[in-house]
Amino acid sequence: AELYEKLFDIPEITPPSYRKGRQWQDYIIRTNDQEGLSIFLSEKGIETMIPPILPHRELNLEADIPKSEEYNRQFFRLPCNPALTDAQIKYVIKSIHEFYK
Repeated sequence: AELYEKLFDIPEITPPSYRKGRQWQDYIIRTNDQEGLSIFLSEKGIETMIPPILPHRELNLEADIPKSEEYNRQFFRLPCNPALTDAQIKYVIKSIHEFYK
């Protein structure tokens, strides 16, 4: 997460706030093209995870929660764990730069 934080200079992406000492299981980013970026990264061999369907949608409940709907369409997880090398994280960042060119 610390390396992502240092390298994330992509205006179209909102990264999470990095806090030293925090244990990072996921590195969640926000983008206005969740599906396109996720597909692009997948084609480059980078695993991402889009949030699951919102519970009220899964249960077919009528609910007016526009912020939840918006965020669900914008956030997704990048690989982030101690087994990743600096080179792998740099590859993820480089690939995101390619997508936004």
